[in-house]
Amino acid sequence: MYYKIKKQLCLLLFILTLFAISGLNAAIGTDIQAIITSYETGDLDRTASLLRASQPENSDEKAIVLYYKAMLTTEAGDAQILLQQVVDTYPKNQYAQKALYELGSLQLLDRDYDKALSTFNKITNPDFSDKHYWLANTYFQKGDYSNAIASANQFIRLTKSSPQLEDAYYLIADSYINLDQYNSTITILKKLLTQPKLIEDEQYLRYRYGFAAEMLNLR
Repeated sequence: MYYKIKKQLCLLLFILTLFAISGLNAAIGTDIQAIITSYETGDLDRTASLLRASQPENSDEKAIVLYYKAMLTTEAGDAQILLQQVVDTYPKNQYAQKALYELGSLQLLDRDYDKALSTFNKITNPDFSDKHYWLANTYFQKGDYSNAIASANQFIRLTKSSPQLEDAYYLIADSYINLDQYNSTITILKKLLTQPKLIEDEQYLRYRYGFAAEMLNLR
């Protein structure tokens, strides 16, 4: 399930927007707030119009305007340039953290795994523990299964509730399978079985469990 990267990144970025808005409400005007609201409700034409008319007055507002200009840019290369400007110019702003997520996600989707790892590792806000999940995905795609396991376990330890928790267990299990460590595969899947509220794809769980058990019997 960890391969559903693009869809999950979209959900994650929406959640991060809620974090950012909650910390900036006192610092931004109603016109800038309208940009955020129109974008997050899917009204991209209005967002573009509001951005053209915007006159940001402080660093928080300037970071937001630059970030959403990047989000409306259709060329991935141009978007990355604008996002990097957010990070470089407003490093202490919460939107710099969101920009890092966007940069990392673009790099991950482009299979530029080394850059994605570097970008995700620059995220310092402890509220954004999901970075460990995306680090795990990046390590997995890179074939670095030991670090994928370590990052996914870190995500599980730090996260009480997340749509990605079930996938993190499968990512660990599949990493162990790729390392031919089938006992460890079964152990992590048994741990997931003790948490039925997390399980949405029981068929996949049973399939991977059965595969690992079969491989052990073949030894």
